[in-house]
Amino acid sequence: MSLEEFDRVSDCGSQRDPPWVLILKQDERVVQEIVLVVASMSGMMMRTCATAGEALEQLDRHDVPAVAVCDPTASGTGGIEVARRIRSKPYGDQTQIIFVAATITGPVAEALEDLNPFAVIDLREDPEQLPLIIQDALENWAIIA
Repeated sequence: MSLEEFDRVSDCGSQRDPPWVLILKQDERVVQEIVLVVASMSGMMMRTCATAGEALEQLDRHDVPAVAVCDPTASGTGGIEVARRIRSKPYGDQTQIIFVAATITGPVAEALEDLNPFAVIDLREDPEQLPLIIQDALENWAIIA
């Protein structure tokens, strides 16, 4: 194999998916709408999943997302399992994970600490911060990726 052929094969093998944002369906419709607006302004492709199972399938088919917005209380521990899968994949440490829920307390809050989230938003306390946090997560991802 010539050096030129080797370079071409190497380049093909290192291709990653374009950056995208994963949204695991939120009970609060306004959360999904905010994420869609902010992420679409950045030009990123969106993948909205209705269930944790659907999100795990997306993660099996694609590189990790730039940003993942998950409800840690969705379908039991669904959002937490999605975050664990992201962290276990190549480049998963670069994904900016944002957990959003109406209430984040007790064992759920403790489980999130191990996943090194970019942010944890309790909608009872600081819902107005969500657009800024998503924008910050996108900017942070662009710096480290």
